[in-house]
Amino acid sequence: MARFGTTAFLLAALMLSACDDGGPYRMGTSAQELGYRDLGQALQTELGRRGSLTLELVETDGSVDNAARLLDGDLDFALVQGGFIFDVTGLTLLAHVDTEYLHVVVPNDSGVRDLADLAGKRVAAGIAGTGSRKIAESLVRAAQFDPPAEFVAMTRSAALAGLAAGEVDVAVFVTGLRRELGPLLTDGRFRLVGVETAEALALLLYDMEVAAIPAGVYGANLALPPVPVTSLATSTNLLARHDVPDGAVRRVMQALFSHRVQRDARLPRLSEETARPGSEAYLHPAAEAYYRRNDPVTADQFEIAAFWLAAAIAILGLIRYVWQRYRRWRVPSA
Repeated sequence: MARFGTTAFLLAALMLSACDDGGPYRMGTSAQELGYRDLGQALQTELGRRGSLTLELVETDGSVDNAARLLDGDLDFALVQGGFIFDVTGLTLLAHVDTEYLHVVVPNDSGVRDLADLAGKRVAAGIAGTGSRKIAESLVRAAQFDPPAEFVAMTRSAALAGLAAGEVDVAVFVTGLRRELGPLLTDGRFRLVGVETAEALALLLYDMEVAAIPAGVYGANLALPPVPVTSLATSTNLLARHDVPDGAVRRVMQALFSHRVQRDARLPRLSEETARPGSEAYLHPAAEAYYRRNDPVTADQFEIAAFWLAAAIAILGLIRYVWQRYRRWRVPSA
């Protein structure tokens, strides 16, 4: 059964390969998120090495900007952070490529010990166009701080410098582990704040779940945090417009799960198993076919295949019968 599914997928792939010209296709990464740039560059390099598709990278303001550009048709593929609501009409999902954690960072001498202490504080959480800013705003609304937190618009690099200079009280980032925050959390001046109400907030926020930032993932000699920090997390999603040809999506999927991309994008846990969405509600058809290529054939699929096989045999039989009758008509008996 599984062999039949694999063979059918390969035959379909061969037919689809002629349906697109190999690009160029445009992919949105982010000027703020190092992980997005790493993955975009790794995909671009691997696709170029294979000679299968030309991928142009576009550094945008972030996830919100990427989603908008996909909808406008400016991008074909994009990395978009979960955790905020946007119009998915005309967009499709390809893979969950990484997990991003809510990091609440403060100086060591800060009085902020819990999320509730953000009330009235100056908070740097990115600029408009970033997923971090959207999630931070949703978080503040859900927590109902009194007085409300004051958001200060800063790029990620400026937020790190602003926190060190005392221009802001708190920096909030939603990002992968051991990325931009590594240098900030190595010199011993800052610490991470836990989210004790994470379970309650996960019920109020979209596409966020309770997670823990592992002990020792940051700091000199991997000493920070000293114990796991309760927080929230969401996924990094690779999206495509619905009208991107199946062949192009298939090639991107093949490159995405290659060892080189896993290594160069620093995504050691990336695999088909971790990337495959739990719900296939708006998967691109080619992505769904890719994930299912080794699945056992279902009874319905087998019945459909058997029907078409029987129909093909019947048509071949009819052609043979007609051909034999024609030959007898053309060659008169002696």
